[in-house]
Amino acid sequence: MRARHLGGGPHRQGVGAACRSTLARRVALALATASVGALALAAPALADTTIGQTGGAANIRCASAGVEADTTYVVPPGGGTITSFSFQSVAANAGAQLDFLVLEATGGTGYTVIGTSGPVTLAGTGADETFAADIPVQGGEILGFWNPGLTACVRFVGSGGGEIGTQAPLTVDPSAGDALSLPGAIPQFSVNESANLVTTPTPTPTIDSAPHRYTNQTSLSFAFSSPVATVTFQCRLDAAGVRGPWQSCSSPKSYSGLAEGDYVFRVRAVDQANDHSKAASRTITVDTTAPTPSIDSGPSGTTSDTTAEFTFSSNEPNSRFICSLDSNPVDGHCTSPETYLELAPGRHRFHLRAVDRAGNRSPRVTRAWTIAGQ
Repeated sequence: MRARHLGGGPHRQGVGAACRSTLARRVALALATASVGALALAAPALADTTIGQTGGAANIRCASAGVEADTTYVVPPGGGTITSFSFQSVAANAGAQLDFLVLEATGGTGYTVIGTSGPVTLAGTGADETFAADIPVQGGEILGFWNPGLTACVRFVGSGGGEIGTQAPLTVDPSAGDALSLPGAIPQFSVNESANLVTTPTPTPTIDSAPHRYTNQTSLSFAFSSPVATVTFQCRLDAAGVRGPWQSCSSPKSYSGLAEGDYVFRVRAVDQANDHSKAASRTITVDTTAPTPSIDSGPSGTTSDTTAEFTFSSNEPNSRFICSLDSNPVDGHCTSPETYLELAPGRHRFHLRAVDRAGNRSPRVTRAWTIAGQ
């Protein structure tokens, strides 16, 4: 609270005012869409490391709904990021969904789900189908997948296989952090699955400039860059929690005609091998509505008190306030309560505005009162 002494002369107003968590490694790219064309991607031109293998003998009946994994499909020391999974399906798989998994052994038959691709839909063409992913992995983790009960599978048959799986049906798609028991060992089979492991990930772009966290502008512009000169960029704008599509872009990237609401801008770099970096992001709230201030208490009517104290608030949290008294042209930033001392007799008016975090300024509200003469 600030006390302002305003005596018999002109009223002059002062102015013043670290460790690896399994859940934190959840896959950032969930591919929950019904369009196979949008999910199936061309295989990267250059794979840093391929884990696992696809193909084998067709029409080997799969187990009931559950998880299959392979203890020979191991992430090498040093880890990296899995950027895609591949699977060879047969015609009977058309329209079926899988969820590719990365698993960490916890002892015995126990495993923990480290990350997932999210559900993907098979086309059943008989060829390799490749699906994007973004899962940080460490050495020693293995590949697997959950299926809802495929009628036919492609597997490799022969000695040296490392297939393991759930014995009881598992009808719920597991999530990162879930604990699994995979006691079923089928050493004569190897799983039909491979993954592209990027061991030298493309650096995350830097967002060099962006709007303020809260803005009253309906057009947003973002500038970004990468230390790697040969990369291209993809941008995405999520609105009100709804994912936008990744689209090719260049810096600066601008959006216009935006409605009020919360937005998340993301940009990632794509290298010449079609591997993409982690996304850099910036959250922005577009707010074009001015706040509504309220004078909650203070003198009114006629009083003999030459001290006036006002409390006030706004309908928007974290608003700041601007106060003035009578015809004083100077508006000063103020906080509640605001106190004026030694006021002269006569008619007085207290004026208040609110300014929200986006810079929207409210109309002025006023409280008038009279100090009786002595």
